[in-house]
Amino acid sequence: MTDAKGSSTASGTRRTLVWSVLCTAIVVAVVTLILTLAVFRPHDATIGSWVTDFVKTSGFAGLCAVAAALVAFWSISRQLKVTRQGIDEGQRSSDRALEAQRTTADRNSWWQMFEWASSRAIPADKTEDPLPYAAILRTFEALAESATSPVQEAAVSGVMDEVAGREEGRRKQAATNSPSSEEYTGSELAALEAFVRRTANTPARSRAAESQLYEAQVIQAILKLESDESSDFPVVVREGPTTDLRVPDVLVEIDGVTVGVEVKRFTPASQTRSKKVLDQLRYFLSEGPADRILLVVPAELGEGVMLLESGIFATHWSPNDGTSSLVRALQEVARRS
Repeated sequence: MTDAKGSSTASGTRRTLVWSVLCTAIVVAVVTLILTLAVFRPHDATIGSWVTDFVKTSGFAGLCAVAAALVAFWSISRQLKVTRQGIDEGQRSSDRALEAQRTTADRNSWWQMFEWASSRAIPADKTEDPLPYAAILRTFEALAESATSPVQEAAVSGVMDEVAGREEGRRKQAATNSPSSEEYTGSELAALEAFVRRTANTPARSRAAESQLYEAQVIQAILKLESDESSDFPVVVREGPTTDLRVPDVLVEIDGVTVGVEVKRFTPASQTRSKKVLDQLRYFLSEGPADRILLVVPAELGEGVMLLESGIFATHWSPNDGTSSLVRALQEVARRS
């Protein structure tokens, strides 16, 4: 804005100067002509003889000098304009080159950071321990934030899908010896929530991380039910996540009935009835210790609990629903056959 204003002011000044010189030249010429006519006209009979004498005078010489000065001024102004345009164009080219260099440097710096973070999140040497999960999530959240192209965002998504899958497997394996090891710490859950929120609806989103977050939220909500002294319907968590393929994510006992809770981050409701899902739920029911199976999904399924088939139910839940809706769903499943 300032450059444009300065350029406009300079242009106006140049036009004023040109008109001032031109007007001065015209005034000088007119005055010279009047004086010459006043001096020589009474002594000459014809205009022709007057003109002949006038061209021999200093007035005509002055008039020619003014005309020559105007021509020279125009030529110099024209040359200055061309030179100035060349300088401006050169400056713009220099600015563009500098910006391109800065963009390239930023891009290279981003990829260097990405490579470093990836090597720490998924070490090539299996004897090395990866960074803490919360640190990985925060690092890749920052990379997603600073990404400047869909390619970079897709790279974040790919690595986080792999990292989240590995972390899920590690936790389930650790839960064999210590069920509480499956639970997320406050910093891990906060980092997971921040990453999912930041990358939502972008190429950087990780569906594995989103599923991981949803499952953690459901399980934490169920675990809180056991310690909720205000509940009139006590819930006992018999078993948390485990590597036992016969057992769903959580086993709870409510009113003497063992309910196996399986969490899936399904968005379309139709996925709850897919053959693969139903086969898994049937296996839990037939081979595991559960008397009933409750599938918990974020998809809208309508009010209450949906019966998928004998002994297998589904319900909708989101973190905004609180624990009361889970209690009601477990109550209904325990009371139905």
